[in-house]
Amino acid sequence: MEPGAVTRGGSLRSNSLLHQKVLVLNPWGTFQEKIISNIPPLVIPIPDNVALKEATALVGGADLALTLFKIIKQKDKQVLIYGADSVTGLVLMQLLTRHTDINFIPHVRAISKTYLNERMDEYNIEIAPNIRTNSRLIIDLAGPAINEKLFKHFAHGDEIITVAQKNTPGMQFISRPALPKDYQFLMNEIQEKRLFIPINRTFSYQDFQSAIIFQQNNPSRGRNLISFID
Repeated sequence: MEPGAVTRGGSLRSNSLLHQKVLVLNPWGTFQEKIISNIPPLVIPIPDNVALKEATALVGGADLALTLFKIIKQKDKQVLIYGADSVTGLVLMQLLTRHTDINFIPHVRAISKTYLNERMDEYNIEIAPNIRTNSRLIIDLAGPAINEKLFKHFAHGDEIITVAQKNTPGMQFISRPALPKDYQFLMNEIQEKRLFIPINRTFSYQDFQSAIIFQQNNPSRGRNLISFID
């Protein structure tokens, strides 16, 4: 999945997207400078007011947040979000603020509280002043590091949804593919200034190894991207 500009159209393809920005959903992977797409529905136009880096950052973070958002809307429960400083957490909270009246509380490590508060102010995220202690939905974006807390929630009867741990007793692991219409919705939210995507650093493809090391050794402060533009 990668954005860029259409440079050529095949004989059976419309030329309406020539020279237009698009997001390509390629099942075979897209970590490359040039992509050939043979499946028209998987080439999604990027609106003029959405930057290529914003479209890039939707993949693997915002799309996951939208999946969780749909699940949360179906449940009559107040929500606790662990790992709320992540891209997925920040997007999820924006969607909940803009499109629901559901009460939610974010949880992060002490090192990330200042960053979280700054982003919440910047993105106009509204949290509940308090939350009841029964019938809660726990969203795990943090993984095994918080399992002690998650097991206490399970013992208390709370429902736990995780995107970070498979085959863990008491937790429902969620992993679902996003559809083209999901990315269209998210890009429209960005264009209408209802959704903001936190982006940290952009590395050149020539510095790929440095990007990996940076990603592994630094706390979540937005998406780190790889650019193929010299």
